[in-house]
Amino acid sequence: MGRRRHVHQDPDNGAVLRSYDKGDTWRTTVLPFHLGGNMPGRTMGERLAVDPNNDNILYLAAPSGNGLWRSTDGGVR
Repeated sequence: MGRRRHVHQDPDNGAVLRSYDKGDTWRTTVLPFHLGGNMPGRTMGERLAVDPNNDNILYLAAPSGNGLWRSTDGGVR
């Protein structure tokens, strides 16, 4: 018998989750592209970085995002 491989890909776009109370509650910002472990290019992975001088500046690199995304409002938009 041949091997079968099933790969599931979430149809929804990715999101950034943020908390202002140390994780007691969370708010969601939906991204305009998909993220996920079974996405093409998954071996490169997504990278999220926070500017060490200003925690309102976030950088997200994702293969499906076509480059580097930057937020200046802590991920709200």
